[in-house]
Amino acid sequence: MPPHSSFGSPTRSGFGLVEFSLALILLGVLALIGIPRMGRATARHRVDLATALVASDLEKAIDLARREGKPLRIACSCESATYQVTERSGGALRLTRRLTDSTYAVEGLAFSTTPVEILPSGIASAPDTITVSAGDYARRLLLSRSGVKILP
Repeated sequence: MPPHSSFGSPTRSGFGLVEFSLALILLGVLALIGIPRMGRATARHRVDLATALVASDLEKAIDLARREGKPLRIACSCESATYQVTERSGGALRLTRRLTDSTYAVEGLAFSTTPVEILPSGIASAPDTITVSAGDYARRLLLSRSGVKILP
């Protein structure tokens, strides 16, 4: 049997420059397709978080009015996506929330009625629909006599 020589034709292992370039191009195309979807998903997630926060703040205002036996007023500065909860008499500030910071990045906030008063019984003086939006995605809440509900 002849001895096996390793000096014959070299065998290739690994990737060459052409294969590596094609792989990079493919990854770039996939990234370009996926980035807009990720941006939309992030915006939707932020709106959902902001909507849950607004609902929580409204429920806290209802509980606070009941607990302290004082009427509270909820007013929106919608152009700056800010709302405040104040005491109706005296105007003491109880809560202020701005939804345009980097955590929520909400582009739009709208109250159908502003201000709304929460009576000491925990009932809202008028029904109010609150809309939180970013881009083409929006969520709505309903503040009614029976409480706060996030609408589908």
